[in-house]
Amino acid sequence: MRTVNAPWRCQVAEEQPDYKGVSLPLELALHPLLPFRSVRPGRSQARFGYELRLPGGPVLSPDDPLIAAFGMVFESFSEPDEAQEIFQADSFDPAHTVSLRAEGLDEDGDVVVGVWDAEGALRAGELNYSTAARVAAAREYGLEVVCLVMHEGRSSGEGRRESLTVLLYPEQLVRVDVEAGGPLQRPEVQMRPRLVLLADGPGPFQWWDPSGEHGPLALEELPVSAELATEIGRLRAMRESTGHGDGPEDFFDDMERSWRESSIDRATRLVWQRARAELGAQFAVGLLAQGMAHPIWRPEELPQDDDGEYEIAS
Repeated sequence: MRTVNAPWRCQVAEEQPDYKGVSLPLELALHPLLPFRSVRPGRSQARFGYELRLPGGPVLSPDDPLIAAFGMVFESFSEPDEAQEIFQADSFDPAHTVSLRAEGLDEDGDVVVGVWDAEGALRAGELNYSTAARVAAAREYGLEVVCLVMHEGRSSGEGRRESLTVLLYPEQLVRVDVEAGGPLQRPEVQMRPRLVLLADGPGPFQWWDPSGEHGPLALEELPVSAELATEIGRLRAMRESTGHGDGPEDFFDDMERSWRESSIDRATRLVWQRARAELGAQFAVGLLAQGMAHPIWRPEELPQDDDGEYEIAS
């Protein structure tokens, strides 16, 4: 076999910089993101929070090779449908450290890692499966992974938090000076409280506070027009007169039941849309109707029937 000399190897080795003075962990610091004075055209979200920088040095972009070299990763996720109010909690503000909790395997056999607040009481979502696998592997070999909220995306109109970006890093390799970022640069926005029209079954037909700060309200407890009050009363009567028997049904029984459900769907949609119009200045008005796993907040979120009309699933 012919031997190939490679003198360039020695030459490259000799030219490598001397890193003997560099010690672990790598020191980084937070740097504030300054908000724009006005909403940027065409942008539905405004971003608030922090960037990473070398102390006394430049800011690091999310794809800077140094990020990957030290086992760091940025992960973004959006407001989950099933935990919309939890996502608004102060414990998920930028510069807060949140906790990672192993939650077993999903149906594909991938590791599931949930993102919780520091106390482990509120769940904001879960990591991408590939990031979750990296976290599990790091922990298996004794590397503790820190999860730091870096920045958030808030809706330009209502100011609700709609997305989060977190930084994950092994604390044995990286240290982040959180205090260096200073106070969060985010204008105060008065968000409208959320109110849900609860009409998802044979139970009480009422208003519900999805944040859990207040209990259910009877429909009469909110000031509405006489017209809307009449529609609410009509819908309540329709719901109460609808039977929920468990006995067998013939063809005509099934037709009558379908007609009643269709009428209730249309009346529920009408009440909700009028409530949005009358109460929209005070509340963001949602709807939780039969067949819905979580509240919806805009008419376009309603499922459509074969004719393109919005309907409520029964």
